Amino acid sequence: ATLGTNLDDEELAKLIKIMDKDGSGEVSLDELASVMLSKKAMNSKDVKLSEVGKELFNMFDKDGGGEISLDEMTATFKQTGKNWDMQDVEAFFALIDLDGSGIVDEAEFMEFIKDVEAMSK
Repeated sequence: ATLGTNLDDEELAKLIKIMDKDGSGEVSLDELASVMLSKKAMNSKDVKLSEVGKELFNMFDKDGGGEISLDEMTATFKQTGKNWDMQDVEAFFALIDLDGSGIVDEAEFMEFIKDVEAMSK
């Protein structure tokens, strides 16, 4: 399965389970960064972090509109069937919503991805 808009619920649940390293039921920023960087490392010749970021963006952008709303993000997390702390999801959303507009566009999301990459160096 690839990360993208064609993920079904089972694939999404597996993805979240993989990212949730400590079994807390939540994917921390560290865990998200770890998954992105390990995927990059495994495919260092083939996959750029920016491409992984685009795939993650598409996973959250349910309607394909080029923007992620808080509703889209919470719906993605709720699809996993886990009991997510929506305050954590909202805090994550606020972190990547750089201009505070309530919408995360691809540029903002990719800025977050670049920050993750910079933290790993």
